[in-house]
Amino acid sequence: MRERLIGYQDQDLKILEKKHRQRMRFFLHRSVSMEWFQRLILLGASPIRVGLVLRLKMILEGKDIITLTTSGLSDFGITRQQKWKGLKALREEGLVGIESRPGKNPKVTLIDPPLEKKEVR
Repeated sequence: MRERLIGYQDQDLKILEKKHRQRMRFFLHRSVSMEWFQRLILLGASPIRVGLVLRLKMILEGKDIITLTTSGLSDFGITRQQKWKGLKALREEGLVGIESRPGKNPKVTLIDPPLEKKEVR
């Protein structure tokens, strides 16, 4: 049996359907919004690499906050300097929040949908 989609006549239902279709748009994974990805892809090589590995780890672990280790990124050919360069650019773009302590790996929080640049701390 095939599902049949019926056009809604009620204006409120049309709005709900439009919002549903916007939420259902994804590219890499259903948890990666197009807006987040479009903002990421405009950054340089290090932020893109760190951002994609970060999202992969978050999807695999099922968390929105992870501790990003240098050894975990070295499996993908990302150095410590590239990690911090990428994280700084991601934070400035409003894609992630970073809680860092001296001598410890940063805890990275995903921000999706991304913040506007003026809202970034």
